[in-house]
Amino acid sequence: MMKKKLTPPCPACRWPMLRGLLLLCLLLTASARVQAQAFDGDFDWKLYGGYTLVGSHSGAEIGCDYGLNDWLSFGGKVSLLFVSDGSDDDHSDLIERYNFGFHLDAHGQEAFHLPSPVDVYAGIGLGFKVGDAHAGVRYNFGEVVGCYLQVQYNAFKTFGSPEDAWLYKDKFAVSAGLTFNL
Repeated sequence: MMKKKLTPPCPACRWPMLRGLLLLCLLLTASARVQAQAFDGDFDWKLYGGYTLVGSHSGAEIGCDYGLNDWLSFGGKVSLLFVSDGSDDDHSDLIERYNFGFHLDAHGQEAFHLPSPVDVYAGIGLGFKVGDAHAGVRYNFGEVVGCYLQVQYNAFKTFGSPEDAWLYKDKFAVSAGLTFNL
C-alpha cells in the first residue's frame, strides 16, 4: 500500500480560512457588550496566537507582549510554516520552517485618541532568521479576549547560513488571530 503524503492547500485555498477567521472576529465584535482596553500600558501582558501567511506559505504563530509604558511594549514570537516540497522522501527541516524573534512596538491608542478597545501599533523585530518592520491593529471584545491583524515585511537576513532564511527573507507576511490578556 502506497503512503499518500499530505501537502498544504494551494495559496488560493488558504484565503477562505483567513476570511473565516476575520468573519468570526467581526461577529464577536458586533455582539460584544463589555469592552476593555486593547493596550493598558504599564505591566500589560498579552498572549497572542493565530494564522500567518509568509509569501505563499501558511503557518501558525504564538507570542507574548509586555507593556513598558503607555507608548511602548516588547515581546517575543515563534512562527512555524507548514511547508512540504511534495516529494515522498524529502521534507523541509523544522529548522528551516521556524523563526523565533523579539519585537519592540510603539502604540498609538492615546496619540490617535482611539476608543479604548482599539489599539494600533508599529514596530521592528529581530529574529534568528530575519529582521522585520511591522504594523497592526488589535481589538478587545472584553476584559480577556481580543483579536489582531498584523502585516510585516521581512527585510533582511540575520543569523545562520544564507539558505536558512529562504522561507522568510524579502517576503511580506500577514497574521491574524486572537489575543488574551494575562
